[in-house]
Parts: sequence; C-alpha cells; structure tokens
Amino acid sequence: MPKQIQKIWNSRLRATYTIEAAVVMPVYVCLAVVIFLFFHAFTVSWGVQVAAYEAARETALSGEADEGVLLAANIALAQSRIAGEHLPTQHIRGGQLGINFLASSVDEQDIRLIASYDLPLPVRMFQVRIFKGAISVRARRWVGFNPHEGEEGTEDVYVTEYGRVYHTTTSCPYLDLTIQAVSKDAVASLRNLSGAKYYKCPLCKSDGSMVYVTDYGTNYHGTVGCSGLKRTIYQMSKKEAQNKGYGACSKCGR
Repeated sequence: MPKQIQKIWNSRLRATYTIEAAVVMPVYVCLAVVIFLFFHAFTVSWGVQVAAYEAARETALSGEADEGVLLAANIALAQSRIAGEHLPTQHIRGGQLGINFLASSVDEQDIRLIASYDLPLPVRMFQVRIFKGAISVRARRWVGFNPHEGEEGTEDVYVTEYGRVYHTTTSCPYLDLTIQAVSKDAVASLRNLSGAKYYKCPLCKSDGSMVYVTDYGTNYHGTVGCSGLKRTIYQMSKKEAQNKGYGACSKCGR
C-alpha cells in the first residue's frame, strides 16, 4: 500500500475513534451518575425504613396504654435507631432533624410510623433536583388483653389431623403419646388403658420381633417412625371446632 494512502487511512481511523469516544463517554458518564444517585437515595431510604420498623416493633411490645406517650416514644426511638445506623443523614435537607414523622399515628390496634424527607441530589436527574423520600411501616400493638376473652366458645382447643374430637389441653393423654416397645408375640394379649385390643397398623410393616404401642392407641407399629405414631396438632377456637364437627374429648373436653 502506498505511504500516502496509508496516512489517509490512519487519519480516518483516528477520527473514527475520536467520534466514538465523543459519543460513548457522555453516555457512560451519565449512566454512572444515574447509578450513583439511585444507590445514594436507596441507602438513605432503606436505612430509615429499617430503623423505623425496628422501633415500631420494639415499642409495640411495651404494653404502654397512652397512645400519645407511645407515639412520642416510638418517634424518639426511631430517631435514635437512625443515628445508630450511621446513615448519611447529612445529605438530607436539615440533616436528621429534617426527617418528618408528623404523619405517624397510634390507635388501639396498630402503630404506624410514616417518615418523609427531602434529599437534594448532587446533579439534576431527569429534571429532578430534590428526591422526596417517604417510608411507612406498621406494627401490631400488644395491649395485654384479648378483646374476645370471656365470650362463649372463644377459648382455644386443639385437634389432630385425623381425629374427630377437640382437646382443651395439649397434655391430654390422647395427645401426649407414650410409646412402648413390646414383644410382637405378646401384643395379642395386651390391652390399652381403655381396655381395647391392639391391631396391626395398616400404615407400616411389623415384620420384626418388637413392635410399638401407645397407652390409648389401638394399633401396634413396626417402627417408631410410622406416621400413625405422630400427632399433627392444630389450634383453633372451641366454637370453630364445634362448627367443623369436632366433639369433646372424653378425657379433657368435659
């Protein structure tokens, strides 16, 4: 290739690189700025929300009855938690005092912390110069009483997955399985505490010389891992259990 043509080619190539750099670099810089501003705003917002949530959960368990006192304590604790998180609150307009909790509230059931703040951005992003942050958290109050306590049928009872009776306590003998290992040859002569015989469990094999029985069960099992020796217990109100057709346990339900 002649030297003159080579020089022209090299100059055009350099010009191409210059144009590409002129186009790509601004796009790259803008993208980097957008990502930085996003994480800048996200860090502040996430930190404020976590601090407010922890404060609401903690004060919800205090048992304080006065709603005004509880709200003031909640906001003070949230501010303390925000300071303890070492958030970049200096970037918020007004610093940490610029976080506004005036919209927060406490009622008989819930604590609601609502915080708002203005976060000036170092550069304008999509015609936005100030990011207006807002978070909201809610925690259920523990007020020390059950509003339905004392109403007929609202006391808790316990039922099993396959049983048809409800129990008033988890220590009922029918729920508290006492498993005993006995000789398979002797199981035919054994009786449970209700006087009933034991029959072979339809869920497991009993090929060994030892089997397992319970005080009030009517089956003998070949392994302690048999599902027939497990109790899945559900808790519900007595009224709900009765509506679902459960009868009272003969041991503890009377």
